[in-house]
Amino acid sequence: LPGGQAPADVAPPETMSDYLTVLEKQHRNTDLVVLVRRSGQGLRYRGKWLKNLPPSASMLLDDTSTMGITGAGDVEQIVVPTGWVLSGRAAARVAIRTL
Repeated sequence: LPGGQAPADVAPPETMSDYLTVLEKQHRNTDLVVLVRRSGQGLRYRGKWLKNLPPSASMLLDDTSTMGITGAGDVEQIVVPTGWVLSGRAAARVAIRTL
């Protein structure tokens, strides 16, 4: 994705400080942003992402009695700065194996 269309890699803001953090972490229009969906599970809590959690931690924290915690897919962003303003989008499915 071009940087202007890619979401910032932050949880939805809850406080004014969180809003300022979102503004600081916005991608530039000259950035190429690759989104990689991981098989792991993440959680959102108080404006922060908890990423790549082991299944035991996810199950413990994702209890319905726990207020303010919501589930979220684990997505990694790879940002490649370029010298050009980018537009458009493309998708490719690539199987990734760990060694």
